[in-house]
Amino acid sequence: MDVYKKLRKPKGSIESEASEFANLISLVCKKITVDQNPESSFNVSVEIGEQSILFVIDPPPQSMGRILGSGGKTINALRVIAKAMCAPHGFRGVIEVVYREKDQVPLSKV
Repeated sequence: MDVYKKLRKPKGSIESEASEFANLISLVCKKITVDQNPESSFNVSVEIGEQSILFVIDPPPQSMGRILGSGGKTINALRVIAKAMCAPHGFRGVIEVVYREKDQVPLSKV
């Protein structure tokens, strides 16, 4: 699959393209964490707004560190990819990672 051609040529409806992008993001997440947990599954849900497409990644708890990366480098790279995928369609691509309840408590204290 030639990713560059896939990103540049909008083909069908935005719903079908968004679900295909979600599958691509899920595949990238699996590739990132394959050595840590080969059977991990990533749920990537899609919400389409007026001007943006929100991809919500729900990783397993043990893979959270790999998805975020050192200093957020990995998740920021995924966000750049999402923006590049959605821009030819006139949408803004946004990636959000689901944090667990136990992770949100320390974050709220900061």
